Amino acid sequence: MMNIEESVLLAIIQENSQLPEKEQQRYQQLWRKCEDETLSKDELTEYQALLSRLEARNPKRIEALIALAQSRGKR
Repeated sequence: MMNIEESVLLAIIQENSQLPEKEQQRYQQLWRKCEDETLSKDELTEYQALLSRLEARNPKRIEALIALAQSRGKR
């Protein structure tokens, strides 16, 4: 059974695993174009900016993952 702390940590992990919905959709569109090597110069700049924003979310996500693992290890 999940306690409140775990619920909060899972919410933090979920929130920081991707960008807000519209930005995430755009990121995925640009990612596909990048994989197909069809990005324009402007799209590449936009893709890199979105990627940086996504990567900036990782520390919070990782901290929450660690706290969750520690919490579950104490049971």
